[in-house]
Amino acid sequence: MDRDELRSALREIATTHSDSVVRPVATPEWPKLDGHIYVRAMSVTGRERYLDSIRSVTMVAGEMDSQRVKVFLAEAGAKLAAATMCDERGNLLFSAEDVAWLGELSHDAMQRVLDVSSELNALDEKAAERIKNGLSSAAVSV
Repeated sequence: MDRDELRSALREIATTHSDSVVRPVATPEWPKLDGHIYVRAMSVTGRERYLDSIRSVTMVAGEMDSQRVKVFLAEAGAKLAAATMCDERGNLLFSAEDVAWLGELSHDAMQRVLDVSSELNALDEKAAERIKNGLSSAAVSV
C-alpha cells in the first residue's frame, strides 16, 4: 500500500470504529436489557478525555520533572460506563449528561460493566501489563 492508501484505510477504520472491540456483559439485574449490555474499547482520544475527566496533574514547585496527580473517584465509574456502554455494533449509548443517573444504577451490575471496560481499555494493571508484553514481543520490520 502506498501512503495515501494507508491513510485512507486508517481514516475509514477511525470513522467506522471497526477496530473497536465490543464485548457483552451479563446484567441480570437489568432484565429490560435482556440480561446484558455491551461495552467497547475507547478510541485513543476517548480514553484520554476519560482520564482527563478523573484526574488533575500539577507540577511540584521547585522540582523540574516532578508532577503531582490527584484522581477524583466521585463519578469515575459512571464516567467510564458512559464512555464505553454501547449497542452490539459499538455505538455509544450515553454522554457526559448521563453520568449522574448512571451512577445510581446497582453496584453489582455496574461493577461487571466497569471490570470489562477497564480490561478492554487497559485501565487495570493486568491489562496494561498484557499490552506492554504484547508490544515488547511484537516484531516490526521496516
